[in-house]
Amino acid sequence: LIHQITEIRNPIITIINFYTMGSTSYTINEFGEIERKDYFFQAAKEGSQNPLPSSRNVFVIYLLSLITFGIYGIILMFNMARETNLTCEADGKHTRNFWGAIGLSIITLGIYALVWAYQWYNREADFLRNHGREAKLTGGAYIFVMIVSLVLQYIAAYQQSIGGAEVGLVLNIVAIIIGIIVLALTTAQHNLVNQIHNLEHFPHK
Repeated sequence: LIHQITEIRNPIITIINFYTMGSTSYTINEFGEIERKDYFFQAAKEGSQNPLPSSRNVFVIYLLSLITFGIYGIILMFNMARETNLTCEADGKHTRNFWGAIGLSIITLGIYALVWAYQWYNREADFLRNHGREAKLTGGAYIFVMIVSLVLQYIAAYQQSIGGAEVGLVLNIVAIIIGIIVLALTTAQHNLVNQIHNLEHFPHK
């Protein structure tokens, strides 16, 4: 729990510094992305020298995401993607960092966010298959589930607008349950990827 609280505190301070013109320095990587020497930069850099987190708890993640109105979940996802660039380095692909993904998502009105998630889930799914493990959630499955969830929420809103409050409530609850299941599968898959990486690179830790 302490680790996960720290995981949100450090990047929030970074974001505050960014918007208040903090003195954090930066570099440009080979993908043309800004690499700020802040929490995200250091987390990835240190992750190559130390075992990666492999026991994140889905209930703690969900609770902290609720408390922070979703901010923790967003920050955690990008931090996990950073770790994926280490664990899946052999595939020759690259998952964009926080600033690059957010910028492109704004420009494309959110479409890139789906593309980003699709590619990220598939990288980890391929990693597990290459190591003789079964993928828990692929990019295609994630997109499909998200579409189903959005349709349910749309129908729920429509039902509530025509007086079907009970039906709308049930559909919203179903959508929430789907979200929790997706979060659980995402966390379990990422934990497993990191566990395999740690066993390969840090067998004695």
